[in-house]
Amino acid sequence: MKKLTRLIYSLPALLILALTISACGGGGSGSTGSTPSQGKFVDTTVDGITYKSGTLTGVTDVNGTFSYQSGQPVTFSVGGIVLGTVSGSAIITPVQLVAGATNQTNPVVTNIVQFLLTIDDDNDPANGIQITAAVRAAAAGLSLNFTLTNFDTDGAVSSVINTLTTASVFGSRVLVSNAVAQAHLSSSLFSLLSGSYTGTYGGTDSGNWTIAITTAGLVSGNGTSNSGGPFTITGNVNTSGTTSATASGGAASASWGGIIDITTGIFSGSWSDIAGSGLGTFSGNKI
Repeated sequence: MKKLTRLIYSLPALLILALTISACGGGGSGSTGSTPSQGKFVDTTVDGITYKSGTLTGVTDVNGTFSYQSGQPVTFSVGGIVLGTVSGSAIITPVQLVAGATNQTNPVVTNIVQFLLTIDDDNDPANGIQITAAVRAAAAGLSLNFTLTNFDTDGAVSSVINTLTTASVFGSRVLVSNAVAQAHLSSSLFSLLSGSYTGTYGGTDSGNWTIAITTAGLVSGNGTSNSGGPFTITGNVNTSGTTSATASGGAASASWGGIIDITTGIFSGSWSDIAGSGLGTFSGNKI
């Protein structure tokens, strides 16, 4: 009976212990129990950028992949040189690193791209940008001000570039030009925007649509109006994701204008009948 009594009194304590272990996730390594999300840093693929998000830290791989904690910002750096901090998302480009920037023409964005292209280990961005451990080590304790208006000619910038490129396989070199940096990022942004999108529209008319965007920013596709039948779509998109197109079919045509969010693939905007008889909104996603 004494043994049974001891067992009965022990059961609540064992139950509390079991529940506590379960709530802590057993032997899991994360204290929050949340699964990290993954994204890609793209200015072509960039291998070797250090990232930090909450308690997560690491280096981007050959595909530019990084991890981030949901709801936490991500800071990207090379040694002591901070490129920028941004909310975590599936796609991060140098544009997202600069508040208020929309494309490659932003001067701070251009400076960041110049820097990344210049420290590429083999000086050939066609096969991706690789930032080696040797370059990261050489950058420890260094800093750069990417907001400088004279970034190209600043002596401190030139000194940092010489130090880092000397540590690369290709060797010492000077900063690539603004034009080269902007053309490179423009091509990368168009590649990210290209692909197929589909969605629906509503308003004074409703229906569905599907478009394809080329790496040159050309838009083409078709749709079906619930009241007027099939129509075609033609237009273009710029590197900011701003899209303008014309939908033509039957007896009517409409102007479509919207924005593609490069980080999520969501495409949304508004449309209006060229004849002035109708208007509405549309939305869709990259597929």
